[in-house]
Amino acid sequence: MVDIVAVLPAYSTPRSKVSASFISLLYKTRIPVLKAIIELDNDQVSDYVIPGSSFVPLAMHLEVVKEYSDQTYTQELPLWIASLYLGSFESFKLIAFELPPSGPTLHLAAVLALPKFVKWLLEDHDPNHKLKNSTT
Repeated sequence: MVDIVAVLPAYSTPRSKVSASFISLLYKTRIPVLKAIIELDNDQVSDYVIPGSSFVPLAMHLEVVKEYSDQTYTQELPLWIASLYLGSFESFKLIAFELPPSGPTLHLAAVLALPKFVKWLLEDHDPNHKLKNSTT
């Protein structure tokens, strides 16, 4: 018999490499599932990345995906960045508690015009923090 606790957090489809934790970002009704997965094995969930080639078709409208079908999406996205791009605030709060307060998260949320994220991040993040490799 398969140990569900060992399999579930890392579960991903062999071809698309989409994990159960990522699928939980797509629908607000799945937030309890994401919470349970994080509680089972936070380390594996935190380390999970989704290939850009799998993320784009799930995150964008089909017409937009078709319009940019000649593009290759090679970048891998950590779960917390995917939750930002999807605007999944409740999921982000579950995932992002371990992010350093001086990281690029606040700036990315501001660029994406996500006021809920920015307000929440301002509680711990310094808006004047200079990012590494920044010229400004």
